[in-house]
Amino acid sequence: AGNAVGIVLVALAFWSLAPLPRVGGWLLAAGLLWAARLAHYVRYRARRDADDATLLGWRDSWRVLVLLQGSMWPLAVWLFWGTGSTFHTVALILIAVSYALGSVQLLASQQALFVAFASIVLLPIVARVASDSHQPWHWQLAMVLALLFAITLLMGRTYRDALSQAIGLKQHSEHL
Repeated sequence: AGNAVGIVLVALAFWSLAPLPRVGGWLLAAGLLWAARLAHYVRYRARRDADDATLLGWRDSWRVLVLLQGSMWPLAVWLFWGTGSTFHTVALILIAVSYALGSVQLLASQQALFVAFASIVLLPIVARVASDSHQPWHWQLAMVLALLFAITLLMGRTYRDALSQAIGLKQHSEHL
């Protein structure tokens, strides 16, 4: 649901500002990925009794869909950067960064996937901001975004460690 909200917000913000093929193409790609993720979820919910091999296959395809959906946010930044006012730029960055931060609870327990997701979402945004020499503040903003990337990774590690500790305590309690 969060991705749908972000897609709608980006579409509303840039529909009248960006060229129709650019915003329409991004909206179509992001919407198709969102629909594929929804179909994947519905298929999983319908077959909760699936065998282990099927569940592992679904997990692998879910991971691919997560990474592809994550790539939509830096793509939006690259496509719409400099379009509109400062408000639009700030909103675009906030939407994209919020998905990286929001992924902590969902993905941090899967370290490789989490690091890949955070990297796919945030590092291209850092590169886009750093490469914009037309803005006098581009290096400072790129450094803030790089710091947010590091903080996101640290939050993921902290969450993963706390979850592991809670599971260990539960197992210890059950053993006692």
